[in-house]
Amino acid sequence: MSKLNIEVCSSKHIWNSFFNQQAPEAFFQSWFWGDVEKQLNTKLKRSVVFQVEKNRGSKKQSKRLIGLVQTTLVRARRGPFLHVRHGPILESYTAETLTLLTQFLIHQAQEEGAWFVRMSPLIDPGYAKLFYTLGYHNAPIHNQDAELVQRIDLFQTHEELLANMRKTTRYLIRKAESMGVVITQSDNLDVFLRMYRLTARRHGFIQHRGLAEEFAVFHKHNAAKLYIASYQKEILAGALIVFSGNQGIYHHGASCFTSVPASYLLQWEAIKEAKQRKMRYYNLWGITRSQNPKHPWKGITLFKQGFGGTEVSYMHAVDYSVSRRSVIPHIIERIRNSIRGYDDQF
Repeated sequence: MSKLNIEVCSSKHIWNSFFNQQAPEAFFQSWFWGDVEKQLNTKLKRSVVFQVEKNRGSKKQSKRLIGLVQTTLVRARRGPFLHVRHGPILESYTAETLTLLTQFLIHQAQEEGAWFVRMSPLIDPGYAKLFYTLGYHNAPIHNQDAELVQRIDLFQTHEELLANMRKTTRYLIRKAESMGVVITQSDNLDVFLRMYRLTARRHGFIQHRGLAEEFAVFHKHNAAKLYIASYQKEILAGALIVFSGNQGIYHHGASCFTSVPASYLLQWEAIKEAKQRKMRYYNLWGITRSQNPKHPWKGITLFKQGFGGTEVSYMHAVDYSVSRRSVIPHIIERIRNSIRGYDDQF
């Protein structure tokens, strides 16, 4: 006879062991990302799910770890909610386990005054039906946590990686090399942030908070590299690459308006670095399937797909309403997505 228990986790070793075994691609459930949230003074809670079994012929019980759930309290102006980004991570996504976990998260949300629970586990989209039967519904948001990504398998030679790229991408990498574009690694985040703010202004996207904290936490553990691309001593592009679990991640990028293909050579250097670190994948992060040429992500999607690899799709984020007031942020999010041109809403 067995039952499920959920307990607070304070052991990085226990967390990382299960994380690396079960879902090393779930970046926002990583221990280091939790440390980033703490740096941002976000209310964070790490919990573990155990299966407890009573040993036959004995009063003793044995525990087996079957899940992780890292939650943050998001105090958004449109309404507070409990967020489980890229999680939960479970050994098996069953109705029994998810029911217990949902009850646990509802209680936590009520204690924190959150209006709803949002989760986005990196699992097959087919699991969505199970969540719907438990009372969840599709979150009215765009693909903001990389649930549709372009990913490169690094178990290839350099020659194979280049051969699998789009012909134009391969040409632009070689052109940048022949022009003398220089790719360096830097610790000077201020240079990147200035370019990042200009890029956000030019393309009209919302800047991510916490870039400095993210770089500080991951760089401390040799798990982040800041790449800068220069031509004739002028900085043209930058990228913050994070190494987490089994992948190198192109998490943040910035560039100047230029005809010099500096960004192409920069990505190639980052791909080679991830391969050298024996990462399984290089994750170019979020893309869109929209055929609308005016979609905000259309240009960056074409850029990323040029490096080859495959499109990987995960289940769309789901919400569980805890308060009737949750309808307010849901309406606001749908309107905001429409205004921004995200026509591939779920």
